[in-house]
Amino acid sequence: MRKNFAELFRQEVRKRQQRKKKQIALIIGVSLLTLFLIIWFIYLWLQGKIILRTAHLTTSMIPNLITTVILILAVVIICRTIKHPSFRKYCQSLQLDKFSYWKNLKHKKLTGISVLIVLIHYTNPYGWGNLVSYLIHRPKLPQVKTALLQKNYTTIHPLIANMPSSAEKNIQSVAKYIVENEPDSYLRIKAVHDFVINWLTYDEEAWNKGIRHPQDPQTVFDTRKAVCEGYARLFEALARQIDANVVYIEGRVRLDLIQDSIPSWKKLIKPKDSLTGHAWNAVEIGGNWQFVDTTWDDDATSYRSDYLMRSPKLMIESHFPDQINLPLLHFLNWQLLPFSEQKNRDSFEKQALDRSIKFTQNYQTPDRYGHR
Repeated sequence: MRKNFAELFRQEVRKRQQRKKKQIALIIGVSLLTLFLIIWFIYLWLQGKIILRTAHLTTSMIPNLITTVILILAVVIICRTIKHPSFRKYCQSLQLDKFSYWKNLKHKKLTGISVLIVLIHYTNPYGWGNLVSYLIHRPKLPQVKTALLQKNYTTIHPLIANMPSSAEKNIQSVAKYIVENEPDSYLRIKAVHDFVINWLTYDEEAWNKGIRHPQDPQTVFDTRKAVCEGYARLFEALARQIDANVVYIEGRVRLDLIQDSIPSWKKLIKPKDSLTGHAWNAVEIGGNWQFVDTTWDDDATSYRSDYLMRSPKLMIESHFPDQINLPLLHFLNWQLLPFSEQKNRDSFEKQALDRSIKFTQNYQTPDRYGHR
């Protein structure tokens, strides 16, 4: 009888141990899978390979939503894992006392931390996207003279002027046509620039009446209408398709340069800062980052390339990239200037212009969230 009881006891112990091992293995497996999915979706987002289309969500928003859902699921799984008895015992066996701190963390402390994060965000509503792209690419200051990169082109690229209709089917076919027919990396960027300004028409209704339409690359490609965000998003999508290193930048332009084009009703009801929101791109050629603004180069009367590969020193006269106004972060921005030459918003608006700056009426203000 004693032997049978002892044997049953040992079998029960072994079963419990096996169940615990399976539970721990399941938790670890789910956590690793979740981590893999998060990394994979972030990778796709950064590489610009997720091209989805809906009526109201832009391409940039969809990956954000997917990533957010995955992160929420990951947090839920981690919290359930920490609370699981077998995991706590396992941690105790390893003498990991830090888990007990998180388990007993008061709700007030969590609320305080959350409020602090929200306050930091709302005191710096713009610039987070620019900061992320800056940290990813870590751009170096241009090492060559402006004249070697910014050339005064007066005519559209012949490939774009003579593009067959078969190449205009979608974004991928346009990029493929450019890559197959233009070997020079600089001229490929010019071809993308020229296609965008030739293909799109500025959405005057959105600017004059405040009616905002989707600005993801696929929608503006299909409708052939866009505001500054759509121009910059389409340029970014095409540049990525030809394997160029490109980023999308949000920022402000000088109010004195565009105030004559702002509808009077906007001046009355919108704050000054929201009237100057704009979007453009930075692209890397030969190890040097320069700027491209297809919106301001889209002139209905003649061809322009004033903002094709514009240098940082010229760009800062009219374009100010959003940045985070926090210690150790404010200098991580897309001005691409030595720290001693960088501008803040006040010095940017008040700087004297050494030359006349040409610009078209192609301009559009952001909505209350900074999206254009």
